[in-house]
Amino acid sequence: MYTRQKPRRQGKKYSNTDVAHALVEKALESSYTGFLLSGTCLFGVSALYVSTLHPTVVGGNSGELVSAIYEWGVPHPPGYPIYIILGKIFQVLFQFSDPAWAVGLLSALTGGAAGSLLCMIVYRLTSSPCSSVFAALSFALSRPVWTWSITAEIFALNNLFVVMIVLWSANAADTIKTEEKASSGTLQKVVCQIWLLFGLSLCNQTKIFVYVIFIAAWSVLELVFEKLLSVRLALKMVGSLALGLMPYIYLPIAGNFSKSQVLWGDHSSIGGVLFHVFRCDYGSCDSRIFSTNKNCMQNNLVRHSERTVNEFTWPVVLLAVIGTLCGHRFMRRHFRRLLLVWTVMVLVYIIFLAWHCTSNIEKPYVFEMTERYWLQSDVMLCLFAGLGLSVVIKWFQFGKEHTRLNFNVPSRLGQFFTAALIAYQLQRNWPQCNQSQNTLMRDFARQALAVLPKNAIVLPENDMMAMLYSYSQVCDRIRPDIRLLVPASLSLPWYVKRIKSKYKTKDLYVPGDILAVGRQKTEDMLPFTLKHLFDANSDKKIFFCSRPVWYFDNSWINHYQAVPYGLCRQLLKPDKVHSKIDLDEYMQVGQHIYKWNVPYKLPPVFTGSNPTKFRLSTSDETVSDVLWKGREHMIAHIMKAAIQVNPKNDEAGKIQERLRLLTFCYQV
Repeated sequence: MYTRQKPRRQGKKYSNTDVAHALVEKALESSYTGFLLSGTCLFGVSALYVSTLHPTVVGGNSGELVSAIYEWGVPHPPGYPIYIILGKIFQVLFQFSDPAWAVGLLSALTGGAAGSLLCMIVYRLTSSPCSSVFAALSFALSRPVWTWSITAEIFALNNLFVVMIVLWSANAADTIKTEEKASSGTLQKVVCQIWLLFGLSLCNQTKIFVYVIFIAAWSVLELVFEKLLSVRLALKMVGSLALGLMPYIYLPIAGNFSKSQVLWGDHSSIGGVLFHVFRCDYGSCDSRIFSTNKNCMQNNLVRHSERTVNEFTWPVVLLAVIGTLCGHRFMRRHFRRLLLVWTVMVLVYIIFLAWHCTSNIEKPYVFEMTERYWLQSDVMLCLFAGLGLSVVIKWFQFGKEHTRLNFNVPSRLGQFFTAALIAYQLQRNWPQCNQSQNTLMRDFARQALAVLPKNAIVLPENDMMAMLYSYSQVCDRIRPDIRLLVPASLSLPWYVKRIKSKYKTKDLYVPGDILAVGRQKTEDMLPFTLKHLFDANSDKKIFFCSRPVWYFDNSWINHYQAVPYGLCRQLLKPDKVHSKIDLDEYMQVGQHIYKWNVPYKLPPVFTGSNPTKFRLSTSDETVSDVLWKGREHMIAHIMKAAIQVNPKNDEAGKIQERLRLLTFCYQV
């Protein structure tokens, strides 16, 4: 008998609508995870940076930038207009705090935002939460990034612009390859946004132009290949770039109307503004022509490699190499060409910096100043490291699924590795980067200016000293009567012109138009030397802070003597060096500077009178050295004066004077 069989059970059928809803839900879930990870990184990294933020001014360009922001001035080229505007907003919002701390808060928040967006980029490329967190925190917790994210400097904001350009290039790649988005206005919106970022980033740090050129060329070529470039879109892109460069309008406005003490350059004409923006005062790339170091490029590349391995650890560097070579295998097809562009871009940037830097990078101060520009390549290093970690995890997963071998690897290998690296970086870098109690630079500037006589003329030794003293005068309102003259800037005609207009002739007389040793008189400019300047102001008290400036103009050496005066040196005629009045004054100043409790030759991590430790920068070490040498020179000068006392005439009085001087030296 024929038995009817049961029909086979059919699987549940899904309509196209159900599939679409499932894909949308998956995309939303992925987007939610990415935003959650990025938000967590933003909060955690920003909180870390704020808790370790410098409480006041530091070395480098911090004093100049904060003073320029405080009085709407113009700092050194290229002017950094967008940083000035944003910094002023923070100073207004946090008026109760130190002006330098308020601007440093801007750096801390933008540094946290850079780490957060880097996390979002890696998650978008890999869909791996572990890899994205690894990339973000390996970048944010590294010593160089952490150091420059807790100071009032422009480099944290520059890191944010680098990450934003990379993120928006990924958005553009997605949009260009998606026909539905491209047919709408999304394509034009994304492309115009990335060109707007080009302009804004160039308003903050001009060395980012290498990244700008590569991403701009890639975006144009992609549009051409996909036949999506139109005249209208090209005009919008150029207009967006011009809009991004609009903050540079601040330079002529501030240069012509601001009364700030910090006004670098002549902005009365378009030519003067362009001269400032293109950093012509620094010679741009012309220094390469006059360089005598033939192996500087090779040495810089080696030093950069050593520093990268030391600061980011060799596992991160190894993962970055894996991500660069193999990351494209696990990425969507339209991201592969962009990954190649990123790789070539960062290699060209590293080579360009090595070629451009001609200074002796072995000197600690020069190395610290050069290291700031390597942060742009550090962004891409950590991005590639995140890709590399994702590749390694997927290799293990692929091996478990397609082979019979038993891989004794924990399923949470990536999480354990990420947690170990984070713990190691925190343990290593926290004592060095916690600068919440470091007020050494501010205290030094206040000390140096406090003991000087009223209406003194002061010539700082270098730009860093000049910026510290300017900060004390502008932001702390300490000793505004002192007249600062930067010797190196006296060779710039616009600076001499501004000094003449700022001070009256009776307060400070400049006997010429430009400081130029050996130049002949011309119809346009009258050159003068430091000796001419000192002779013209012989009735005033002139000081070098801290050491005499002799390396480019020694015309005054045979006519004046630099005598220790606190942390400075006073210029005196030889016949006035050992007068009794001057010695009494110097002894009073000497008692004041010996109230410091900073030890000689500070250790790598200085504890001071509080339990909080902080790492010393090369600027801190310079200040400590100047402080102690000032003490030594002061005592040496007084002891020399005591020895030269002649007891033959009025023997009792001379012996008593010698005893007084030697007793003072012994007591202090």
